[in-house]
Amino acid sequence: MRMRTRHSFAPHPPRSLAGIACMRVHSEVQHGYPPYENIDSSCKAVGSTREERVLVDDLGGGQYRLVCTPGWLQGLAAGDIIRLDSREPLGYSLVSRGGNIGVQCFFKNCDIGQVKKWALEQIEPLGGVMDGEYETEDFALLVFTFHVSIGFQDIEGIFRKLETMFLPSEWFYANVYDPDDGFTPLNWWIDC
Repeated sequence: MRMRTRHSFAPHPPRSLAGIACMRVHSEVQHGYPPYENIDSSCKAVGSTREERVLVDDLGGGQYRLVCTPGWLQGLAAGDIIRLDSREPLGYSLVSRGGNIGVQCFFKNCDIGQVKKWALEQIEPLGGVMDGEYETEDFALLVFTFHVSIGFQDIEGIFRKLETMFLPSEWFYANVYDPDDGFTPLNWWIDC
């Protein structure tokens, strides 16, 4: 995955990439979630796994802060702190939330340059950033991060409009719903 890192999202100020590591994480598709119904059937095979490189700040002691929201991995977003833990099925456990909401958008048969231009015009005034992109012959993925203070209503408004403008497309919250079932809210934002 080609990741474009921008460091303007909360809680981190802009800085260089010095000291940032790249770690591999595994993501297992549970219950066919997210339901990539219109995009690519290979993405939704229950029990299938993907390996993803995730940019992190090494905090020491086996703890890492995610620099960007992952493209495939569910349940995490930029700013979250994880701890390596070989006893966990995916090899890590969540230590704390970073206060950011991740959004993963999948597109098929779209001019991805046009999609990015439109999306950035909408999200940047709100303080959102595009964390990465991934493109194949069959589909494209864009990943965005917003601080939770922006609010769900504004975020959803952008992506509902995006879905109607660029068909077929689907978007999902990366860290709002329980990755085990895809619909139970995690409610971490209540304490923010």
